[in-house]
Amino acid sequence: MTKGERKQRDILDVARPFLLSEGYPAFSLRDVAKRAGMSLGNLQYYFPSKDDLLVFIVQSEIDETLALIESVDWSEFPPEQTLKALIGAILYRLGGDGGQLYLLTAFLALHNDRFKKLQRDGFNVLIAASVEAARNLAPDLAERDLKMAALIAVSLVDGAIVQIHARPEEFNAESRGDFANALTNTLLRYLQAVR
Repeated sequence: MTKGERKQRDILDVARPFLLSEGYPAFSLRDVAKRAGMSLGNLQYYFPSKDDLLVFIVQSEIDETLALIESVDWSEFPPEQTLKALIGAILYRLGGDGGQLYLLTAFLALHNDRFKKLQRDGFNVLIAASVEAARNLAPDLAERDLKMAALIAVSLVDGAIVQIHARPEEFNAESRGDFANALTNTLLRYLQAVR
């Protein structure tokens, strides 16, 4: 990691919690610079605009979620059990702070082409990783069916994230586990239906 990349990570470590605690309307480069103990000009050397910093924060979240998906060892446990654990881990991750960033990106994508592209690229990466996960569950399926399974999985998780954040009092650790089981069973039923 270069010195510049380390500095960007240091800024991320300050900017991400600030964004999550204070919200998008209060998020400014001036305040991030102050919290990071640097001048506004120095911060703008790394992130010329608020959007540049937001894109970096969201892209980092996408990368970490993708790393979680790619870290799964499908040979360790039965594929159905592995899928359930993976969906549970994603719901846990995106049911927390990561989900707030996910939802903020969806909101910004409504009126900002840069965030629309980031959202689309993020979905494409997650769908591609989900195709590989589906391939581990049903290696005999046609590519079209694997892609449909991936779209269903990403759509189900997408909706789950919205529900978890809209009604947090209803989604404790136990109910998130139940939700992960239900999403897994729905996906498995689709895979069985197309075989």
